[in-house]
Amino acid sequence: MGWAPAPGIASFHILNQSTVTIHHVEIYNGQVDYGGGVRVEAGSTLTLDDVMVRANASNVDGGGVINYGALTLNNSTVYNNTAVGNGGGVTITAR
Repeated sequence: MGWAPAPGIASFHILNQSTVTIHHVEIYNGQVDYGGGVRVEAGSTLTLDDVMVRANASNVDGGGVINYGALTLNNSTVYNNTAVGNGGGVTITAR
């Protein structure tokens, strides 16, 4: 099972101090300025469990994932993502 949005849309945007767990999916082909595959906002928590994050792109930072909150990866793979700026795979930063 996979999720691929239309170009210009992040696959998942975790916000509003949410706690989210995503299980057993492939996240691919997202393309935005920050966090092509997944964007986790400050105060939010995301767990990726057996998830593949691939072939996403960012025009700035965090091609696969950009994390401003809390991020846990369990048995997950992040590969073949690109960013013009920092973190082709994962960018972890504070806001």
